[in-house]
Amino acid sequence: MRAQKAEEFIPGRLRDGAIADIGCGNDATFLSQTRFQKKFGLDRVDQHSPAGQQIKFANFDLEVNSSLPFDNHSLEVMTMLAVYEHLKPEALNAVLKDVYRTLKPGGVFILTMPSVWAEPILNVMAFFELVDSQKIDEHKKICTTGDIVKSLEGAGFHKEKIKFGYFECRLNRWFCVER
Repeated sequence: MRAQKAEEFIPGRLRDGAIADIGCGNDATFLSQTRFQKKFGLDRVDQHSPAGQQIKFANFDLEVNSSLPFDNHSLEVMTMLAVYEHLKPEALNAVLKDVYRTLKPGGVFILTMPSVWAEPILNVMAFFELVDSQKIDEHKKICTTGDIVKSLEGAGFHKEKIKFGYFECRLNRWFCVER
């Protein structure tokens, strides 16, 4: 569902450029399924492109190094799908500033994360092993929508270019921000 939601917000005009998925995971599901000229995946695990895919991976830990391995204004799209809640606030603020630095003017940054009220539900689901309890235990903080907007503004994004909403019965949120 996160990948589908992200796809909805990527304008066709940007697909001839480059995308980076921060926290892409072992299987890079989103990058494998999206159409872009260049694809980059960042996560703290060693990865290899799935068969037939042209994805460049970087073993990258955002808690250790918040400086993204991209030049200024070099990417059309950046995504962070279900990663925001896993970062400590100080690392998160630094990463968001670097996302702003890295995006081209007119580029798009897409975030997804659980809603504040989803956390107790996720904890119950983890207890019954319906979701991966380790991933739920790694949540640092589930922020309010207002907190996330303030963080994005603090990184340099303009409030009028920040759009957000809910999906999956309002258990998850999306943010789409234009640079």
